[in-house]
Amino acid sequence: MTYPALTFLNLNLTLLFLVLVIQNLRFLHFMQVKNFRLDRIYCLFRYENGWQKFFSPLSPVLFLISCYMVLFHLDSFGSSLCLLANLFLFRYIGLYRPKPTAKVLVICALLISLHFLNYQFGAFFNLAFSAPLASFLVCILIPLNYGLKEVYIFRAKRKLAKFPDLKVVGITGSFGKSSTKSFLHHILASKYELLVTPRNINTEIGIAKLILKKLKAKHQVLLLEIGTYKQGEIKKVLQITPLDLAILTAVSNQHLSLFGSLEKLMHAKLEIFSNMRQNGKILLNQDAVPQKLFQYLPKQENYQTFAKDNSDYNLLSALPHLKVQVRDHRYQANVFAPHLQANLSLAILAGLNLGLSSQEIQHGLDNLDPNAFAVQISGTNPQVILDTYNATTAGVSSMLSLMQEYFPDTSKLFVFSGFIELGDSTSKEHDKVLELSSKICQHTVLTKSLEKSINSDNVITIADLNKQLEFLAKHFREYDLVYVSGRQYQRTQNLIEKYAA
Repeated sequence: MTYPALTFLNLNLTLLFLVLVIQNLRFLHFMQVKNFRLDRIYCLFRYENGWQKFFSPLSPVLFLISCYMVLFHLDSFGSSLCLLANLFLFRYIGLYRPKPTAKVLVICALLISLHFLNYQFGAFFNLAFSAPLASFLVCILIPLNYGLKEVYIFRAKRKLAKFPDLKVVGITGSFGKSSTKSFLHHILASKYELLVTPRNINTEIGIAKLILKKLKAKHQVLLLEIGTYKQGEIKKVLQITPLDLAILTAVSNQHLSLFGSLEKLMHAKLEIFSNMRQNGKILLNQDAVPQKLFQYLPKQENYQTFAKDNSDYNLLSALPHLKVQVRDHRYQANVFAPHLQANLSLAILAGLNLGLSSQEIQHGLDNLDPNAFAVQISGTNPQVILDTYNATTAGVSSMLSLMQEYFPDTSKLFVFSGFIELGDSTSKEHDKVLELSSKICQHTVLTKSLEKSINSDNVITIADLNKQLEFLAKHFREYDLVYVSGRQYQRTQNLIEKYAA
């Protein structure tokens, strides 16, 4: 009797197993980035040139070598060749690996088990179809994941029932969630004990786990950032608890490909108001939501709106520090936030509604941590604006316009990786940004192959990682100001941060 576990100790199968691991880990990394949601994975391939993240011109050759080796000539030479080809592929794609979460470990264990069940056929199946196989395993885990989510939500709801005096604040929006939460976190910390969702936690199961693990009797305010990729997800979070204060920062076309229409996206965001306590308050940015949204709001006395043309709100200064007037008082935030007037104003309004005085609010703003904000400015030659979490046309365009207003005589480089999950409007939204950047910046470097129709001599596409690094190393210091928007390859990000430091 032959035991696959013993046979697997052979050198050739060990090398082959390394190839299998490399391929599957790369795919699992991208699935994890997309929260293991097959709808988001579809958008990755459909609208974001996802094939280029997994394959290169070498990939068909590698596939043929794998097939030949496994079907006809399974030896250590063929395994070594296959492994070397995969390693060489890193030059074009990079070495990606997922974070070792419970879900990733379960999927990896299932993949390895399939290989051990029939090592020869399993090896071929994994080499040839690693991505579909991993997707299949994710589908198998969906019912289990749904069941666990319901259990966590039920337990979190039961725990919160023991804290009747706890104030709960929920924040959502197409953009501006995190910055509004950061402002409000520092403001409320001047008076209250807080439990706040970390930057990477904004889903139903993440929020439920946070409540179960971290909520203590000492906490007076629970501050939640709530994200959504489809209708019903915010409502699911609010099954856990009603809100004392709900904040809507914006409704725009971010993740439009997942919702199908702006109308559906708007109704998904409106769910933030679906479970309010009696006398609960609603705050929103009137300038960043569709006007038709107001017909779905509760009675008018329950909500307050920010608008730039409202005399209750004034921008006093954007740089070097953000200074605003809200009602009869002035406030200052000593961070790089020239584009965040609305978010700071909403956070101040929230503080006032939760019983803080203007002095307490300013005391909280005096303790702001600049690293809590997604946008950072650093360096002197050049100055670098790092805005890698910005994923909206309005946000990027706003920053480009501010650069033109406050740095008119400087030479500028714009490094842009594009928007994701905008569906059929992707090309149009890219064109809006590139048309603006071509007027403001000496050069725009696209670090991904983006859907676009605009052509300009100062817009350059450099999708190859090594060529990106070569360009930046050669030209980075030729500019006075460099603006980096969107997620970059890690090595590109590291090089930019090195120059910025």
